[in-house]
Amino acid sequence: MIISAGKHYSKAGIKLVSGIIPLQYDIAFTESCKYQIAQKDQDDINKLFGIGFLPYHRKNSVRFGWNYLSGEFIRIWAYWYLDGMCYQRYLGDVPIGKTYRYIITPHPKSHNLHVMGRSLFATIPVPSRYLGYLLNPYFGGNQAAPHDIEIKIK
Repeated sequence: MIISAGKHYSKAGIKLVSGIIPLQYDIAFTESCKYQIAQKDQDDINKLFGIGFLPYHRKNSVRFGWNYLSGEFIRIWAYWYLDGMCYQRYLGDVPIGKTYRYIITPHPKSHNLHVMGRSLFATIPVPSRYLGYLLNPYFGGNQAAPHDIEIKIK
């Protein structure tokens, strides 16, 4: 999946998904995920994937986030909205170029986020709902992608 330079979103469309079955993808960050933007925005959390619940994901949602600071690693985050309030929790780092399975598992009162093979795990207190929509990769905060960003997602 590519987020083009100057954009926030990839060209993936909106897809309704069941909020009661796990979402999982094998993901590798490429060298293009290294970036330098304004210092005050460098640690903003980009979004990887997740599920938003109706009526709007800024009310209730859960997803993985990521950012790049330096070196050969990407920082992975849990990122969620609960009743309109935004929260994030740092989970750990993954090396650029290595594929891991990212899983979001719903439960009636929470979601588990797990990166298989890296022991990155969090339980997020966003209740599952029957229907939601897939949240695709998004670059930013307020800054758009400074160059094409490619994330390999299967």
